[in-house]
Amino acid sequence: MSFLDTSTCSRTWLPVLGLLQDDPYQSRNTIACARTAHCARLFRESEYVRHLGDGAIFSVSLYRHPDHLFAVKRAKTDGGRGEGGGKQNPAKNVIVALREIQVISNQVLQDHSNIIRIIGWDWDNLGAPVLFTDFAEQGTLRDFLRRNPNTGMAQRHNFALDVACGLNALHMADVAHGDVKLANTLVFPKVNQPGQWTVKVSDFSHSIFGISSRRVTTYPGTGLYNAPEVRSRDALIPSDRLPRCEAFSFGLLAWEILKNGESYFDLQWISSQPTTGGSSAIHVFLSNLRKDELLKLAHKFLLSRFDSNSRYNLVSFSRIFDMSLKDNPSFRKDIQSIAITLDYCDRYYVQ
Repeated sequence: MSFLDTSTCSRTWLPVLGLLQDDPYQSRNTIACARTAHCARLFRESEYVRHLGDGAIFSVSLYRHPDHLFAVKRAKTDGGRGEGGGKQNPAKNVIVALREIQVISNQVLQDHSNIIRIIGWDWDNLGAPVLFTDFAEQGTLRDFLRRNPNTGMAQRHNFALDVACGLNALHMADVAHGDVKLANTLVFPKVNQPGQWTVKVSDFSHSIFGISSRRVTTYPGTGLYNAPEVRSRDALIPSDRLPRCEAFSFGLLAWEILKNGESYFDLQWISSQPTTGGSSAIHVFLSNLRKDELLKLAHKFLLSRFDSNSRYNLVSFSRIFDMSLKDNPSFRKDIQSIAITLDYCDRYYVQ
């Protein structure tokens, strides 16, 4: 018997749901929380407003229920083409969707101010899972920074702290995010604080349960943002080292916060190299970097932003780069240490 309400579930997905239930690395309350978050009839009682976008796994739309707007993620099950042009795997998409449901219906994470809030989930008319979350009108942090290039350093610092706190909450719940980057963070207005913003970590479709189990696993992620030891998608790593991998990705995310949401990777770095085509050229470049070269490049960028007004404000980012962008994972700090450092700098340096 699946942890889901099989009476409303298409029988097509029952074997898939069984695989999720049998995952030995879930915490004991994972299934219970996911069951509690199931809201029967939520989908059919909601009103479609407009389409928001498509990814490889999900189609995202805006719905109203009854008078509030929610973002609704629906797993693609039509067998069409995914974001990269490859053919979709409907069963895989359903597994991914239900994994995300299990992560953000965790009661501890639901109460965290830097984790996207789940309203509930249901089955659509075709028996595919749909996930209702808060609607981020401002979009991703990348979108926000590109629209607001004059965002102050204090706000940028707070954005980095928000993301670090969200990731730390995940790690404390024994879950790795699986794909840390700006595109997987959302900006929301602070309650009763006009003009103030907070960031919430989102998109848990690649999350990994049981990181403390010390089993051998791969890290999905996005190659451009992955730590050196997991840039190869088939690289194996002990699961308890995943938080250090995500610390490296966080360092790159912090770098992009300073770059107004633009990629940390400067295409001029490979302009003198033979053209081998987009991402492959970038991969070759990253694979051939000298020890801690990205850390040095991050500091070089940071120094280019120093002036009499921002010198102290940038102290926190300098420290974060030192804590996160070391090639050797043993020399990196965990996200909790990074969050504490950001909080300390907020009290004593950031103006």
